[in-house]
Amino acid sequence: MVFTISSFDFACNSGSYRQSHNKYKLNFTINTKVKISKSSLVPTNMYSFTLHMMFSMIFRT
Repeated sequence: MVFTISSFDFACNSGSYRQSHNKYKLNFTINTKVKISKSSLVPTNMYSFTLHMMFSMIFRT
């Protein structure tokens, strides 16, 4: 699935608790909207991820 995200902020990823090692992080606000996109510009069948792969990718970063 492809999602579109609107009305969010980004900031430096600092502090004692960091979700990832990236320099910046996305901050969802009360106005943030996440919707499934109907765009055909992004191929949806190019990759096949298993649940294990997705969690290991999340926890590795």
